[in-house]
Amino acid sequence: MLSANQNLCQLAPVTFQAETLSVLAAWPVQSRRVISRLADAHESPENFRLFAAYQDGVAVGALCYELRKSYICAAGTVTVEAARSLLAALSEEFGEGFIRPTGCDGPPLAVDALATACEEVFSGCVCSTDSMETMILDTEPRSTVGVPGVLKHVSPCSKLLPILAM
Repeated sequence: MLSANQNLCQLAPVTFQAETLSVLAAWPVQSRRVISRLADAHESPENFRLFAAYQDGVAVGALCYELRKSYICAAGTVTVEAARSLLAALSEEFGEGFIRPTGCDGPPLAVDALATACEEVFSGCVCSTDSMETMILDTEPRSTVGVPGVLKHVSPCSKLLPILAM
């Protein structure tokens, strides 16, 4: 069960990177999108808002809001309380210019927390779909002995890709 005692702080890209290093390193797969946007935030910080979620003084979650897409990427642990704080901070900064987020990704508990907060703040239904899982091969596949089957390359535009995803 997640504790509701999380504080949220908006940080500059360099500070965000330093503060959330342990969170991003502990969850490498779910952190890839946050890390990707962090790299973009270093180039153009005006297009992103970066937040760290703290519990007992330790960073446990990382949230990145992309202004142009109104999209949230999360990594680590994010409670509903932290998600509410995120929406309140963005609403306070942008006022009437703050539009409802178009989507979010991250670990299922963080996405659920963000969906719950969006339902409360925007008084509407949030359409939550299956959680997305990403597999990334960091190294070339190695042949194995005694395992049936073969790995074959599938191009991104292949008609087989949706079938494989299912």
